[in-house]
Amino acid sequence: MLSLKTGHRACLRGRVARTEKGLLGLSSHRHRQLLAHPLASSQQKVDRELTDNGGISGALQVLRKAATRKSVAPREVEEAMAHVEKHQQQHEQIKQASSIDGKWRLVFSTSTKLRMFQYIPVKEDVRIDVQAKKISLESVLGPFDFLINGEVCSFTEATCALEFQFKEVQVFMSRNKVWAKERPPTPAKTYTFFYVDPEEGTNNTIISIARSSAGGMSLLLRNPE
Repeated sequence: MLSLKTGHRACLRGRVARTEKGLLGLSSHRHRQLLAHPLASSQQKVDRELTDNGGISGALQVLRKAATRKSVAPREVEEAMAHVEKHQQQHEQIKQASSIDGKWRLVFSTSTKLRMFQYIPVKEDVRIDVQAKKISLESVLGPFDFLINGEVCSFTEATCALEFQFKEVQVFMSRNKVWAKERPPTPAKTYTFFYVDPEEGTNNTIISIARSSAGGMSLLLRNPE
């Protein structure tokens, strides 16, 4: 997201003022055009797109584009998620357990503030089965597959809060298991899904957004089984 810093704005105004004194003889109309430069108005444009008259459709469009193309600036993605979260807190929606079941691709996370790493750089999928109380996380890095299995401790339907705990790690190379180990007991984590797309999605794109008890928010894209 582009925005002019104070020094840049002052510099631009100074240039305009000098030209008005006679260098180029700019008209007042041209003066207004310079002050309305796209760089200066980009923040206002993004804000308008996100707010969408108090709704979230603009923010969701930004997030669907980020989830499918990874072409949205990380700062815009974070702002869009925060906007949706604030809206959902003000307009509570009851979600069903089945709405988060299935396979989700982890696309973006604010658990780190390093912008270059907020888009997940590897293929990382989480599988959720609330009824069976199962959860797994699979990461693919070159020829290696890392599979972390765990259990769903609880699911609170009213808030769509999923409490889980990972217990076992397995490593595969070219689909052959080369290492496995049980994880030492760790405190359970909670993912609170404050937005989940309807099953029909938009243009076959279904996203969800969750806040982690460990900190940060995640953007997920539903993957076909």
